[in-house]
Amino acid sequence: MKKFLVNLILLIVINILISVYLSGISILNVVPAVDLTILVVYAANCDKNEAIVFGLILGLIVDIFFGTTFGFNALLYMYLGLGVNYISKRFLSNEPLIVLWILLATIFIFDMSHFLFFLMFSGKTYMFKFIFKIVIPEMIYTAVLYFPIQALVLKYKSMLKSIS
Repeated sequence: MKKFLVNLILLIVINILISVYLSGISILNVVPAVDLTILVVYAANCDKNEAIVFGLILGLIVDIFFGTTFGFNALLYMYLGLGVNYISKRFLSNEPLIVLWILLATIFIFDMSHFLFFLMFSGKTYMFKFIFKIVIPEMIYTAVLYFPIQALVLKYKSMLKSIS
């Protein structure tokens, strides 16, 4: 229970920081996907149930903070956490560069699912412009910030083990 509460408080604080500070460090109107980075690193280093719950809670908090369709991000983050955990446990080790490639694929899947469900259904069909103007710069920007965020998340995971 302590671990759950600590995770919940951390995710709320992270989303407050994302909404307040990351808009100030945007490059070409693109901000890094810090929440997805945290999800991928956390899900790659925990068990299946923990990855699902972490993704669900993170998605619900993102839905609450950023006012999108309620539940869509929760479902998406939950399945992304499950997929990352499955890939990292079944096929790969927890090598940092392999997890970085998984993160980049996760960002692509996340952004394309948002494009398909929100933009394309509203009549906007500029997928290649979306990929080259938003998705690829976001992937590059997130890749640059991946290693410091990974070090923080792994330190946080070791701190959680001492709490439990």
